[in-house]
Amino acid sequence: MTENIKMTCQADRCSWMRVYLTLLAVGTFCSLAIATTYEATRQRIARNRSGALQNAVVNVLPGAVSIETFYLDQEGDFVSVDQTLGEKNYVVAGYDYRGQLIGVAIEATGYGYQDIIRLLYGYSPDQEQIVGFQVLESRETPGLGDRVAVDKRFHAQIASLNVAVNQLGDALLNPIVFVAGQLAVNPGEVDGVSGATVTSQAITHIISESSAHWVPRIKRQVEQFRHSETEVRNAH
Repeated sequence: MTENIKMTCQADRCSWMRVYLTLLAVGTFCSLAIATTYEATRQRIARNRSGALQNAVVNVLPGAVSIETFYLDQEGDFVSVDQTLGEKNYVVAGYDYRGQLIGVAIEATGYGYQDIIRLLYGYSPDQEQIVGFQVLESRETPGLGDRVAVDKRFHAQIASLNVAVNQLGDALLNPIVFVAGQLAVNPGEVDGVSGATVTSQAITHIISESSAHWVPRIKRQVEQFRHSETEVRNAH
């Protein structure tokens, strides 16, 4: 009887060991498959994302035919780099066919009504205003919040915002603010899209915070961007 019990216990242990080893093998195989697939597609995804961002840069900087990426280093200086937009502390300058600076494209992110909103806007140091705007990614409610991405009136408001800096050059002269339930009449004011007020307000807030951070810095060092014009001309 005792021998039978021992044999049964050993059989149970063997059975559980087989199950454990099988699960371990399957888990290892799945992990390797996921890792292999990720590595195989990572560069392609990065290239596609980079291409989409480059197209968006041209869209938000009307007249731009070539671009160059700049990195804001720890010393607060803009340095030309061989890098795509989409990382923290990177902006992209756009140039016309003569190599003259059109403006700088800036990516910004923030929370909307449901999830993260990624957008891109163009800033012209010469005009001291935002000259273009595009929503790159949004998961707002279909038919409601996502209307902001295609609403022409809202786009026109954003794409004409005055972002001149104050005399000290350390802040915007007219901070960007959202005005709910009324028309925007003063510099820096934005009114929302009917039925998508929360998303409109979120986008306005994202651009407000981003422009307050980037515009004074770019304006102070605008010659850093113009410095590349000769190189851009020679590239054509």
